[in-house]
Amino acid sequence: MREKKVRINKNRGLRCPIKNSDFQDVNIISFSMEKNHPSSDAFSLKDFAYYTVRYIIDGCGWAKINGKMYKLLPDMLFVTYPNSDAAIVQDSTDPYTLAWFVCDGARVKKILHRIGINSENMILQLSPNNQLRSLFMKTPTKCKNNISNSDIIAISAFYDIMELILAQRCVPDAKDSKSAIHVNAAMQYINDNFRDSDLTALAVSRAIGIAPKYLSRIFKQQTGTDLGRYITNRRLSAATELMQKCEYSLAEISRMCGFTSPYYFSVVFKKYNKITPSMAVKEYKNKLDR
Repeated sequence: MREKKVRINKNRGLRCPIKNSDFQDVNIISFSMEKNHPSSDAFSLKDFAYYTVRYIIDGCGWAKINGKMYKLLPDMLFVTYPNSDAAIVQDSTDPYTLAWFVCDGARVKKILHRIGINSENMILQLSPNNQLRSLFMKTPTKCKNNISNSDIIAISAFYDIMELILAQRCVPDAKDSKSAIHVNAAMQYINDNFRDSDLTALAVSRAIGIAPKYLSRIFKQQTGTDLGRYITNRRLSAATELMQKCEYSLAEISRMCGFTSPYYFSVVFKKYNKITPSMAVKEYKNKLDR
């Protein structure tokens, strides 16, 4: 039987998970910056359930989106939607330094549209801006140094970044609609009840009085994420925060975050994080012991 090859991350930088919050419009999951090693593997985004906003600090690389190749250059913004058919890789001779944040929320799609990003146009070449560059580069460290307030720090950086990009590009935003009101109500209900293992997309639609198919359709339109996937994301975010504290068993975390069993929690966590919960807890404990 062949041994499974263990991939070692040779990139140098900082990846900071953000404190879980109840923000509905925009919820930041993590903020990161890394200098990629020339031999790092390409990163596929097919099964990634969040929006990811990347900014090229220096160097260059390549993005493959829906079968087309694009070169990534300094001061370029590259955004991917949840479950995008996309992959990125650094140039082997001049690898990029990449800053990025991962997020979801009811307003993310609309805000990205305002800066000129949509499912057909995921890349923006921006003018050099030291303030924008500083926000992307310094926010991961600020969040890491103040985890208890990292959700506020991250959301503040998000809006500052969007404002600076809007100064260069501006696309009119559509007016609020009844659909947005329904989606906000659904997200609020999920945030209040995700710990209940009986919470499903059907239960959410019944609770807010909307037909299941209609709610599923407008939720995907407004957020870019399936309603069921959003529930899972919310549970995983809460579980990750508890795991970082290293104060609870995985069985307790599973129950506290609405998973039907520790086994199911382990399967879901590994599917979206590529490692098991026990491996993640071990990494968190090692960081605490340093």
